[in-house]
This record gives sequence, C-alpha cells and structure tokens, in this order.
Amino acid sequence: MHDVVYAGGVLRLGIVLPVLATVIAPLHLARRARRGPRENGPPAAPAARLGEVLRRLPVGDQPEIADLFPFYADWLAHPDPSHELWRDADLEARYDKIEVPALLSTGWYDYFRDSTIHTYRALRDSARLRARLVVGPWTHAFRERMLAGRDHGPHASGEALDWTGLHLDWFGHWMRGTPLGDDARVRVFVTGTCEWRAMADWPPEESEAVRYHLGDGGTLGPEAARTLVPEATLRACFLSDPGDPVPTTGGDVIEFLPPGPGPVDQRPLAGRADVLRYTTGPLPAPLEVMGAAELVVTSESDARCFTVTGKLVDVHPDGREEILVDGIARVEGGGAQPERVRVLLGNLAHVFGAGHRVRLDVAGSNFPKYARHPGAARVTISAPSYLLLPVAGRPRSLRDAVRPRS
Repeated sequence: MHDVVYAGGVLRLGIVLPVLATVIAPLHLARRARRGPRENGPPAAPAARLGEVLRRLPVGDQPEIADLFPFYADWLAHPDPSHELWRDADLEARYDKIEVPALLSTGWYDYFRDSTIHTYRALRDSARLRARLVVGPWTHAFRERMLAGRDHGPHASGEALDWTGLHLDWFGHWMRGTPLGDDARVRVFVTGTCEWRAMADWPPEESEAVRYHLGDGGTLGPEAARTLVPEATLRACFLSDPGDPVPTTGGDVIEFLPPGPGPVDQRPLAGRADVLRYTTGPLPAPLEVMGAAELVVTSESDARCFTVTGKLVDVHPDGREEILVDGIARVEGGGAQPERVRVLLGNLAHVFGAGHRVRLDVAGSNFPKYARHPGAARVTISAPSYLLLPVAGRPRSLRDAVRPRS
C-alpha cells in the first residue's frame, strides 16, 4: 500500500488526490445525499476543482478531502514505510499465505506498473504458487493500440491479444484442468519494435546493468566509452522552485492529468533552465533495454531537504522526444556535503532504434505527479553520477518500428 501512496519518499500527489477526489468521493457524496442534507449544507465536491486541489499548499490543506477521508491526514503524517499504518496494509509479509495461482497484468504507462511487477516477483518466489505476468503498451484504464499519438501496431491492443480468451485459458486450466493454450510465464510488449515476447521470467536473465555516465556539456555514455565522457569533471546545478515546478508531461500518470499518460513528446519542456539534460550520440545499432532503470546521482544543496527527479527519454531522429519512465527521490538531512542519491525510474521493455538517442533529464520536481517540496533549493550534481540501464541481448532489427501518427 505504501508504494501506491509514496515513491522515493515523496507523495504521489497526482494519483492519490485524483483517485480520492474523482473516483471515490462521488460515491461517498452519493451515500451522504441518500442519508439526507447535512446541517451545514451539501458537502463539497472536490472533483470539480481538481486543478485547484492539486495546486494547494501545503498538501495537507485539503478540507474537502479530509472531511470525506480522515485517513488522508494519517498518510501524510507517516511517510515512513516501516510505520504500523503501512505494515497493517502491507502484502509483503503475507505473500506466502496466498495459495491460489495469480494472473497479473499491467501496462508500461500504468501507475501501478512497478508494484504489479513487484507482486509478480514475490508470488513467483513462493514454491506453492504459479504466477503469470502480462504487460502491454497500456495505461491503467485502457488497452488500446494508440497512446499519446503513438501507434503501437495492430497487435498491441487488449482486443488483439484476446484479453477475454487469455482469462478463459487461465481460469479453465486452474479450475477445470484443461491444458494451457499459452504457458508463457511472462509475456511483455516491447515498445520500439512493437512486438509481443514470451519470457521465462522478468527481468530476463540476459539483462545486464550498464552504467551510462553523466558528463559536462550534457554528455551521456556507457562505461566502455568512459574516455569519451568527461565524467570526472561533471559539475552542474539546477534550481528547484515550488512556485514554478517542472510540469508533468506524460508517463505513467492517471488519465485525469493533462496531457494524459503515455509516451508524450517532451519538447514543450525544452526551454526550462531547471532541467539538466544528458544525451548520447545517435546510436549506431538498436539498443534493447529490459528491466528496471535507475539513476544514481551525487548531489549537494543549499537546502537540508530537497528532491531529485530523473526521466528516461527516447529521442527520435525526427526530433520527437518520448518519455519512457521517470522517478523521484527525497533527500533529507543533506546540505553542503555530497550525498549519493538513488532514483528508481521504473521497469520497461524498449528498443532504442539505430539513429535514436538515449536521454536522461534531471530536475528537482515533476508536478503534479509528485508533490512539490515546499522550499526552494539549489542542487548541484557531480561525479560519479550515472544512469543504470538493464541492457539485454544483441541488437535487433527495427523492421517493425513505428512512427508517430501525423
């Protein structure tokens, strides 16, 4: 439960408040209305003012939400995952008590992507349990081939996958004993090549974490090309201003947040001085990435508490800049002394095409997906700082690559 509400020690504001305000609140208000009018008039409807609710500071100043959901204040008061509030709702200690086979599904742009994959891996490790994982190029709510202007091809949708047939096959096997038509433990859709792949597990065994070092001048290069990347001289800074945060632009967000989830083009953020960008040269061959990407950054700041965000982007030859995964980490008790910060970006199955560029964006905010830190901060990053990419297999053909819809 904690990883639904928090990421990297930061409130997942753009999930928590929209779900409470637009999905659950109407149900509560309808029940109250059936019970009759309140003495102080009708209760507030936060869904109609979602933008205002998200922008409000401090984040705990939500009278309509607090009125409907008293637990919201408890969530804010206890960000530590070891607190008993979260232990009582944590599945981690209960996975070994689950005795039924589990079919889990998610999407690369689903805000429950990483928690679903974590659950699969935990259930997989139980000797008594058979677990299966399906990941498509989808959001939490929709399983379509088109997403944020990107056509993932005729085989990408839930309908093309035969979503109903997949469930009938699974339940028929475990409830009636019929043979499985598809016995792949893991089936993922690979973005970039637009193909489904059956796998023995996730992440695949052949994935290997490769360091891509951040260098002065915005360079990004792998360990093998370290001599080409002035990693030892890296020193760059950004300002984090809660009054002008970096706006959320796509990714694994809820459908209510404009411009919506998916591989949204990042070029509208190009002029921002509070985003550091690190980019490889054009790739000479396709680069296949399978697993969880992570940013490791050495940082210091004039503030004792601040946040660091990372965003992995595929820069296409035609200029389009598509977000793949992103993350955030809160740094407390920091300050002038350099500190190593790890930012989990998330799981992906993607092929960067030949001629494409890998880019990493580093900043101090991603709002309203994540709550803003209330104080301004000047953050400096230095060496060693690097992107960990789970590189898998040999370069593959891009015969099935797709282009954005015009």
